[in-house]
Amino acid sequence: VVPYSVRRTMLCRLHSLLSDCKMEMVDFVCQGWQALEQSCGAKAWSQNDDDDDDDKSIKDVIYSASSISLPSVTQLIKALYLNLLSPGRDEDNQGKMEEEEEEDDVKEDVNEVIRDLADIINASHKDDDDENHLDSLAQICIHILSSHFCNNTNYREGSCKLVRDCVKTAWIETIAELPNKENVDSQVMGVLLEAACGEQTMDETMQGDEDNREDSDDEDEDEDDMQDEQTESVFASAVNLNLDDDDENMEEKIEEKIEEEKEINDGDINDTDGDDVELDPSTLESMLLEDSDVEFDGEGGILGELEHHAGADKALAQLIKMKQESRKAGADDREKSEISTRLRCMVLLESVFTSKNKSVLSNQVVLMATLPLLRARRILDKSIQSSKDSIQSSQVGLGEKRALLDRINSLLRSKVLKVKLPGSADIEGCTTLANKIMEEIQKSPNTTHTSLCSLALVLVIKAVDSQHVLTLAKDIYVPALDEWSSKKRTKLSGVIFDDLLSKCPSIARITMTKSLSTAANESRSPYLKSESFRILSDVYSLKQTGGDTADSSSNNLLDNASFDALNDEALSVLKVIELALQDNDLIKGKRVRDVLKACETIASFISDSKTNREVRLSLGILSTPLNLLTESSASINVKNVCTKLNTKILEIVKTQNETDAEMAEKELTAKNEAESKATPSKSSSSKKISTSTKKKKKKKAKK
Repeated sequence: VVPYSVRRTMLCRLHSLLSDCKMEMVDFVCQGWQALEQSCGAKAWSQNDDDDDDDKSIKDVIYSASSISLPSVTQLIKALYLNLLSPGRDEDNQGKMEEEEEEDDVKEDVNEVIRDLADIINASHKDDDDENHLDSLAQICIHILSSHFCNNTNYREGSCKLVRDCVKTAWIETIAELPNKENVDSQVMGVLLEAACGEQTMDETMQGDEDNREDSDDEDEDEDDMQDEQTESVFASAVNLNLDDDDENMEEKIEEKIEEEKEINDGDINDTDGDDVELDPSTLESMLLEDSDVEFDGEGGILGELEHHAGADKALAQLIKMKQESRKAGADDREKSEISTRLRCMVLLESVFTSKNKSVLSNQVVLMATLPLLRARRILDKSIQSSKDSIQSSQVGLGEKRALLDRINSLLRSKVLKVKLPGSADIEGCTTLANKIMEEIQKSPNTTHTSLCSLALVLVIKAVDSQHVLTLAKDIYVPALDEWSSKKRTKLSGVIFDDLLSKCPSIARITMTKSLSTAANESRSPYLKSESFRILSDVYSLKQTGGDTADSSSNNLLDNASFDALNDEALSVLKVIELALQDNDLIKGKRVRDVLKACETIASFISDSKTNREVRLSLGILSTPLNLLTESSASINVKNVCTKLNTKILEIVKTQNETDAEMAEKELTAKNEAESKATPSKSSSSKKISTSTKKKKKKKAKK
């Protein structure tokens, strides 16, 4: 018989070779295995003779699975069957029951998964519309990736890699081969999100990490209370026996006890002056009674005062510390295993958004994925940051957390938030989602998370139809602007409004121009005022137009409406700029540049806007503040900019005055021409009257 060590090494090598080969090699190995069994009578090693019937039934399932329909799933079945190969029992060491039990669990689990996959293949031939085959396949794939036989343990490292590759291939090809009428529905997406993001991110009533931290703090307090009760039980008799002592002695004992507890909490429990701390709980009672003058009654009770033993304190504290470390180590292992499973399941979620079959995505599925992904990355980000900041925090699984965070960031930025959605989403659902994303921004741990949430808001805006898009944008961004400019404790930032302006410029101009004008004048700090002027300069810049919605006709209507909104608010913006040029806080340093930039942009807009005569003439109100700033500023650049702006403004006003004069002259000329045309008719009629009177006079003279 081949020794166990040799069998184990050969099996590891086989799995390693299969993991590096193409999928066709799996078919070749299975066919060779079948040929050996049929021609030579060879059979796989099994622990019990009762397993032969089970092996035969599984082989029948494998060989009966059709490769015409869902061939990648059939390939996965064969890869799982190869995972059943085992080196057998170690003849030299029969006491390893744990490994044998693990082998039994793996075999039972693999057999069950193979039968479930075979049922999916058979059901696909029947074309049963009542059953969601994609949902069943998703659950099986997640079960495989999270099962213990898919972990890199013992001799299955190569086999685990092969199974994971087959799972990925089966899922991707199944999605790609979906008919046009079918797609990934909300049920399938919910399964994938729960596996990749965690169950806590799918809870609609989730209130954020603050509530989670409160719950964890409550649990820690409960644990501390239990530990305190255990500690008090040891010293209860010692403390409560003699309550009739003098008050001074009692106070001294209490002070000594407090000092000892402080030393324990400060980490002095390890300083045992060279003596070993006894950690056996059974000896604690004897240590309490050791070297004491305690007298016992006949029934074993204690008479008199029980003296305190310092060694018991240190031993008990050490036991509590060991218990806490053991509990913490178990929690770290569970967390690391969970993160690793989520990292493996991310490939299933990524495959949905990278699939060549674009029909698998719908409005509901894309919007459904945004919030759980944002919640998951926020929780991961905070966990990683807390591990960095705290020396005592566990570093276990930190690499896996960073890898999972990078995968989520990449999926959001490059795929989910760049999907082009038709504007047909439900307005109520989008409003609810937008409000929850705003709540997520308020819990943001850094600017990266805020930026992703901002892009998610833009995605929601674009998903709404053109009839309700302005209503939703005003409901979200107008209150956000007010909060950003007025409240001190807010995590809203200007990037939210910058993203809307860059992705949906017409909607941003219609929605935010009036609120930005108010914020530039009434914000709580000079910095926020300068930021408002910076965004205003981008609003009045006409470089970005169109692309707000998927409908081109709606885009044209939005563009026209945005120009009207800019014209309507131009006079208010000019008055705000006039006040800002006279504000000492805004004409200092870099802030004056934002004000001057806004002045230059709106001047260019007014110059190009030929229709608004009143606003063009109102530009003159900025001439005096610009002259004063030119005289008072110590910066040469500021002086030059003010001079150029003043010259440009005077030219615009002068041009408008000349235009008005020309128009007045034209009107006067037209009026004179009209009067001149009317004058000849009057003279001819007067001549006719004069000739008739002369004739009458002549007739009278003849008579």
